[in-house]
Amino acid sequence: MSKISSIVWDIDLEPEEFEEKWGNVISEHSLQDNPWLSYMFGIRERWIPAYFRDLPLGCLLRTTQRSESENSYFKRFENHFGTLVEFSMRFTSAMEQQRHTQRQLYTKNKHAMSQTITPLKLEKHDSVIYTHAVFSEFQEEVRQSVCSLGIAGFNKNGNMEYHDVDNGVRIRKYRVEYNAKTKMTAYGCKLFERRGFICRHILWVWAGRKMYSIRDDYILPRWTKKSYRPIVCDSSGKVDEDIDEADIRRVEMSKA
Repeated sequence: MSKISSIVWDIDLEPEEFEEKWGNVISEHSLQDNPWLSYMFGIRERWIPAYFRDLPLGCLLRTTQRSESENSYFKRFENHFGTLVEFSMRFTSAMEQQRHTQRQLYTKNKHAMSQTITPLKLEKHDSVIYTHAVFSEFQEEVRQSVCSLGIAGFNKNGNMEYHDVDNGVRIRKYRVEYNAKTKMTAYGCKLFERRGFICRHILWVWAGRKMYSIRDDYILPRWTKKSYRPIVCDSSGKVDEDIDEADIRRVEMSKA
């Protein structure tokens, strides 16, 4: 099952590659008559990551992951033998805890700076833009772009540059397409489309082209600090005294 698992969760595979590798494993272990595997392969377009590569933020759609997370959270405040009043009190406690956590994150994103790990100005630029949680994921791409990538080939046709990037591990070819005039860049792993931030391969090319900031085209607004709106009112509807006046005015104007 480890071979099947490695194929199923390989986010770099195209649908055709997945089907070929799946077929090879099935044949190798004589699993053609396994009813469960046959059924799961029949509905592969519903759950295999390879079929969600072109879906915006498709990497975030992991079956029932979100609902399972919510269920796990509220179960901590649940009592099957409690009354309706007790349920209401427990639910209020759960929501207050979420509000408290969100306030902490808001304060951290607003007043604390993310620590950079490289001298790249690209990393410094994004440390100011992204929330701390997203920046920590993006930072791994930055680290890999500096520590594990190199040039394997280069071609140019007019304004288009084709960079073959080598990571020294996988056989797969990594080709980054870069337009020297418009600065538009594309790469087959589609990390930006799947997760909303730039991959290590594009960062490697940009660093070589002395790009010191990321274009707005490649910054997803939902992951930025500016997109975050703090909770202004508590569960009783009263204005939280710790919230900035600008946010309070925003809520008051929305009620007008």
